[in-house]
Amino acid sequence: MTALMFCILLIQNLIRALKDSIVITMIGAETTSFLKIWGVLPAACLMTIIYIKLVNVVKNEKVFYIILLTFLTFFLFLDLLFFQTTNTYI
Repeated sequence: MTALMFCILLIQNLIRALKDSIVITMIGAETTSFLKIWGVLPAACLMTIIYIKLVNVVKNEKVFYIILLTFLTFFLFLDLLFFQTTNTYI
């Protein structure tokens, strides 16, 4: 479980470092504050509400796996839908 948590935190920190460079090159520097206010803040509030309701219904370990599967699915679809033309697999 410790190794799993280490990998999750490592990936989260890598994504946070790469986020601004990806957004700036694809959309522009002027959109970062707009995305943080109107994208990140509502998404964080929504995920907090979902997490609170999920904890009341399901055991903690199952909550972890549900949220992990949700994020993996989200990033898989993000990669397949938005970055399919920029990826080159050699």
